[in-house]
Amino acid sequence: MLSRLKGTFELPAVSLVVLNFNGREHLEACLGSVVAVEYPKDRLEVLLCDNGSSDGSVGYVKERFPGVRVVALDRNYGFAEGNNRAAAQATHPWVGFLNNDMRVEPSWLRNLVEPLAEQPRLACLSSRILNWEGSAIDFIGAGINFQGFGFQFDFGHKQSSRDVPRRLLSPCGGAMVIRRELFREIGGFDPDYFGFYEDADLGWRLNLLGQDVWYTPTATPSIGARGMDRWTTISALLPMMPARWPFFP
Repeated sequence: MLSRLKGTFELPAVSLVVLNFNGREHLEACLGSVVAVEYPKDRLEVLLCDNGSSDGSVGYVKERFPGVRVVALDRNYGFAEGNNRAAAQATHPWVGFLNNDMRVEPSWLRNLVEPLAEQPRLACLSSRILNWEGSAIDFIGAGINFQGFGFQFDFGHKQSSRDVPRRLLSPCGGAMVIRRELFREIGGFDPDYFGFYEDADLGWRLNLLGQDVWYTPTATPSIGARGMDRWTTISALLPMMPARWPFFP
């Protein structure tokens, strides 16, 4: 796990999962940036979990990124269960999740886990996320309204007063790390959510257990248009959401 050796912070070993479903067009930018991160190679495992794609994603990754371990599923299990299945095959003490339509800077993962040097008991850390051009906010934290639905603070804004290191109610499942054993013990992402609000539910459960979720604004991936566009159609998905959310005052 983590320790301080002669005053030097030891980076945690991370298994990073990139979930994919017919997203071959995004994989060059995403995996190309992931394999270039400045992180000890013996402390980073990269997994591409494929949700039964039909666009040749699996063959492409095996040929183009031979250092990436491919977990090929037989069908589309959705974001929640797909990531759960990949996490079950992870080998390192921490597991991370990154959307396949994101691009990261070389320092991203190192910056994301850096708060552990001063707060080694943190359970989960979440990134800031900007749009592809870096000009607008996608994620700097989330809340839950009185109806039980999640929302992202200051989405689409150029800047925000909330963009500072702090505790969060929930991480963004598209760019986060969590202790693998804890993730397993609490059941991972709830597969009932399939592809939305699974991260808000995870954060709610972590907070109820007294586990801290931490926001790290110096770790900033950029997300492609597909990821930004999904929030414009969320109202169409509301009838599909489980009706068992608690309220968050």
